[in-house]
Amino acid sequence: MSETRHITAVLPEYLTATKEAQSSKRDYKPVRYELGYETEGLAPCVLEAHRAIQWWLNDALEGVKKRVRWVTLHGSPGCGKTHLVRAATALLRANGKRAQTWKWKKLLDMLHDERDYPGLWNQVTSMPYLALDDVFTGFMASEKATALQTSTLYDLLESRMDKWTLITSNLSPDEMPDVRLASRLFRGNNVVVNMQGAEDYAILKYKEKQNHEKEKATTKES
Repeated sequence: MSETRHITAVLPEYLTATKEAQSSKRDYKPVRYELGYETEGLAPCVLEAHRAIQWWLNDALEGVKKRVRWVTLHGSPGCGKTHLVRAATALLRANGKRAQTWKWKKLLDMLHDERDYPGLWNQVTSMPYLALDDVFTGFMASEKATALQTSTLYDLLESRMDKWTLITSNLSPDEMPDVRLASRLFRGNNVVVNMQGAEDYAILKYKEKQNHEKEKATTKES
């Protein structure tokens, strides 16, 4: 069985992908690269999220303006949403792009303290590549976000309609506190990946370790 590698270690393979890996289904030559993950044991929705981020990165790095879009990953904690968007923005920065990842709660707090962080709104609305992580974290489907938080996110999304954006949330679009927010996620070429039901990655690796130890013990006994 091949060794499992972290996606952050293999994303740079984008830069060395061969022409044979390019698809002919688009009007330009997209670059594809290996995820570096074993498919065994991973939920299909997690693999779908990896592919969505790959194509987003490909178009962003190739500068395909007419394909500017967002990717939203929503699902349970621990399924890899934050890992993927942080890996994506790290690769963009490594290639000289202006890219940032913000925890939504931290960004919200800073935006509402204009005296200490002047110019922050202009910075995040104009950033060419932006990832908003854990949007509405802490809000369950039966609860309502404050009007201030909802309006701030709506205005931010409105300002980024033509800019590359990644979003993660524990809430599904249907659970968003304002239907207008969900509507923005699905517009144009935007992609929304439902990762609900995917097992926590740390728990999954723990179970694999436990099973491996049991197999070793059984082999010794026999």
